[in-house]
Amino acid sequence: MDLKYHEEFIRHALRGLSFSDWAKGTIIVGNVTQDTLYFNEGKRHFDRKVKVRSSQVNIALNPNKSGYSHPLESDRGWGGGANPWDIIDGMRTYPEWQHGLAFTGGRMSYAGERCGIRQATINFGEAKTFLKVIIWHHGHEHIPKECNLQFWDGARWVDIISKREVDLQYTPPSGYGTTPDIHTFSPVAGSKVRYVFDNCKENILGKPNEHGWIYEFEVYGTDNPVHRRYFYRAKNYLLLERENTISRIGNRRYYYARLSLGRALHTLQDLFAHSNFIDLSDTERGTILAALGERADKDIPKSFKLTYFRFMTSQSGDEYPHDKYNKDKQGCQGFEQAKASAKMYSKEFVTKIREEVIRTHGLKKWKKFRGTD
Repeated sequence: MDLKYHEEFIRHALRGLSFSDWAKGTIIVGNVTQDTLYFNEGKRHFDRKVKVRSSQVNIALNPNKSGYSHPLESDRGWGGGANPWDIIDGMRTYPEWQHGLAFTGGRMSYAGERCGIRQATINFGEAKTFLKVIIWHHGHEHIPKECNLQFWDGARWVDIISKREVDLQYTPPSGYGTTPDIHTFSPVAGSKVRYVFDNCKENILGKPNEHGWIYEFEVYGTDNPVHRRYFYRAKNYLLLERENTISRIGNRRYYYARLSLGRALHTLQDLFAHSNFIDLSDTERGTILAALGERADKDIPKSFKLTYFRFMTSQSGDEYPHDKYNKDKQGCQGFEQAKASAKMYSKEFVTKIREEVIRTHGLKKWKKFRGTD
């Protein structure tokens, strides 16, 4: 197949979904939800449910107490709770009580300071994606009735809308008392997260807050982050349209076969234009390309990132925004390299379809599909 023939299919791609658009739910044709894709064409319904292996990881953890992540932008502590590094050392409770971050102020104006707004901040040093925070409090009297979580998007603090659950019945296996304050929310991306409360107000028991005392500040991301999850969803869509192209040629539905191939090519080509693929090592790129053709979700490098086309910008909290990192046109950094990769792998993709069509349906149908018969 020569490039001229390949480029004739690009006009069909305008009706299709790009790699990152499909993966992250941008609506271009029909209606896309998290698990289901609907096409207007013929009112066909393709159900593509994808289960993703995932285990959450505490990305705030730093028992070495140096570098990142760090808690050094938190308000100061006092007395036995004056070491902020304790809140990310992995210890939810201790054999002795003199640990964690004890805030000043509170009910008795501790450490000579009046009550008021207090905060603890974890700085990751770079944008991280996370979806849960657990604050471990040293005693019920220190748990605020009202609190707030925020993330830093690079320019400002943004409120996190979370579901809160405080387990007042929790009993630690040993050591001094500690209580989990669990906040779950839709994934956000930021270089910092902070926990904010007013220790002039009531605690969880409905009494004046003693002052606030944190033993541990846990922030959970995942070792299978959103970029990899979106890759698997887009990969499955690419395989679906590859199968549709082959089967429709076999059934002599050549027009719809071209639509399917166009959608597949759009998806494949935006893998290079809407990701950091070209910036990765040869080994990492090889792993991604190998995974692209597998029905099972094979592991891909954690360094791989996709842009979010429609909604996320460099001001919206996405760690790899489209407006900054896309390679869609001349003048974008990496455009020529992304274009060359897209052409090369598009040719390879169509060549494999051609071989499969000829093997299963015969050369005559392939020629009909091409319009050369």
